[in-house]
Amino acid sequence: MGNNQMVFAVDGDMDAWGSRRFQMCIPEQFLDLSLARRYCPGHNASVREADGYLILDYFRNEDGGKDWKWGKHGQGRMIDPALVRTDLIRGDLRVLYLGWLLAAQEGVLSNDSMEPPLPVGLADMNGPLLSFVDFFGIGWDLIEAAASSHDAFLQPPSREEMVSKICAKFDYETACLVCVASKGNPPVGLELLRRLAAVSRKKSPSSKTTDHRNVGHILALAKIKGQKRDNTTRDRKWGGVNS
Repeated sequence: MGNNQMVFAVDGDMDAWGSRRFQMCIPEQFLDLSLARRYCPGHNASVREADGYLILDYFRNEDGGKDWKWGKHGQGRMIDPALVRTDLIRGDLRVLYLGWLLAAQEGVLSNDSMEPPLPVGLADMNGPLLSFVDFFGIGWDLIEAAASSHDAFLQPPSREEMVSKICAKFDYETACLVCVASKGNPPVGLELLRRLAAVSRKKSPSSKTTDHRNVGHILALAKIKGQKRDNTTRDRKWGGVNS
């Protein structure tokens, strides 16, 4: 992209063969590069630095001949991808984890590759994250296997909760920023999000290192869940036939 690589904030596309790509451009003060690299092993999920930004790049190649099956929550399209970016800036790491699951699903990672920190709320995703899942065809058995930890059922702190904490515990200038940003001042709002992200990562349980699970463990658990689902579906089908 040369000198024009910073033009986009978010971008998603699908070519005629079914291959899919989604990119996000994040100011580097909002996301630590070393943390991002734990979730972005390369190829299907990668991160790079450029001119004060981190560029997150997600890709899935359908090899031209495979039939694409849409997910159960969308039509294979991104629903307001800007919200995914805003949540990430705010400290919600779930989209990073989903990108890591995509890499695991596509065979980029070895079975002994260790899992990065599991973000809270993975078991209860919002619309943009569900669309991300559908867009890339991430398996629901895999997501449910990864979300089997208790922390996956917690909710990340809302913006209102973080604002309340900042107003209660931080300096007068920051409290004023909160008030001004609430009136729709975009530059101040961006600075507020930067501070919210920093506070969230330090003071809130936005993610937690799990019990040293690796890719092989999660894939095996996903396979078991898939087999149980298939058995249940088959039993219901034949039960209906015999009734």
